[in-house]
Amino acid sequence: MSRNERLAEAILKDRAARTEPARSKSVLCFCCGRSFTYRGHSGDDNGCFCSVRCREGYDAGYPAFDPDYASKNNPRWYSLPIAPHGFYIDCAGCGRRFESLGLRCCSSECTRMAQGRVETRALIAEAGISIDKRRPCQKCGKPIPRWRNGRAVRKDAKTCGRC
Repeated sequence: MSRNERLAEAILKDRAARTEPARSKSVLCFCCGRSFTYRGHSGDDNGCFCSVRCREGYDAGYPAFDPDYASKNNPRWYSLPIAPHGFYIDCAGCGRRFESLGLRCCSSECTRMAQGRVETRALIAEAGISIDKRRPCQKCGKPIPRWRNGRAVRKDAKTCGRC
């Protein structure tokens, strides 16, 4: 018997001798839907809830968790598109889409530009001057720009061109 054959035989024996450890039984909470380790019945707890808070909430009238409803909707309940490390938002200064970790603007220049716009609007409102409102985009609701890529936007444009 060669060395490789003995090694293969030893590996097969070792695999056969190993037993899988007992895995804990994970179940979903009847109230919130989180997974938790089933602990069985004890006192008031029937084991269907992940915490006393969920059990008391269900007893008080909170509806049962519906996995079909949760799978159809965003499980994290965010209204913004989720990026790898934050959310995708439109910059308050230049309007470009960027990945935000809690900031309104993509750069410090855009922050200054957005702050300047806020101050200008406050001065115009204080003086009592009205600014003509731009038409909203029919798809996303943002205002349609007057200029795009150095050219004037048609007066009958229906969309902003970004969506």
